[in-house]
Amino acid sequence: MDDHKISRDNKVSKGGSAKTTLYKHWVRPRFLQYNYMYDYRLNYYDDIIDYLDKKDRGIKTEPPKPQTWAERVLRTVKDKPHSSCYEEYEQRNASHRSHDNKLKITITNQINSYNYHTKGYTNRKY
Repeated sequence: MDDHKISRDNKVSKGGSAKTTLYKHWVRPRFLQYNYMYDYRLNYYDDIIDYLDKKDRGIKTEPPKPQTWAERVLRTVKDKPHSSCYEEYEQRNASHRSHDNKLKITITNQINSYNYHTKGYTNRKY
């Protein structure tokens, strides 16, 4: 390590070659209001906030009833614009769905027929 020199800006130089950075300091990005955190607040606190706002305005209301986390999530998903994706999918794939139902009925009939004849064969044999 005799011919390696470490400079003050943490760069190593070997003889007269170009300086190489050993490490860079990571600068933490500023905090952003993420959507999932905003949704968490909406799910968890909105009932109480609405209740307190109405109470401050003098409107008599009942305190909100406790809800499970699943009920809160369903309420949020229902209010989001992407919740209609399933309905759009159903409309686009209506023809596929009818084909699938026909296939399901055909397979069910084949299975029932097979079971009926197998049962009859087994009963005759034994």
